[in-house]
Amino acid sequence: MADFREQRAAVKFCFLLGKSGTETLEMLKTAYQDLGMKRVAAKFVPRLLTAEQKQGRVEACCALKEES
Repeated sequence: MADFREQRAAVKFCFLLGKSGTETLEMLKTAYQDLGMKRVAAKFVPRLLTAEQKQGRVEACCALKEES
């Protein structure tokens, strides 16, 4: 199975080139065929997070870790 980290790097590359989500998805389908990410997963787009958003993610991850 294709490594999703590799595909996420491809998504980031397409984002930096100014490709739309639809264009990126089509390129992933062409390159990875049936092993490519699906439409929801292909929407991973790098974004700048505020300090508050980063802290919220850390807290959510820690809470999930404690539950398991």
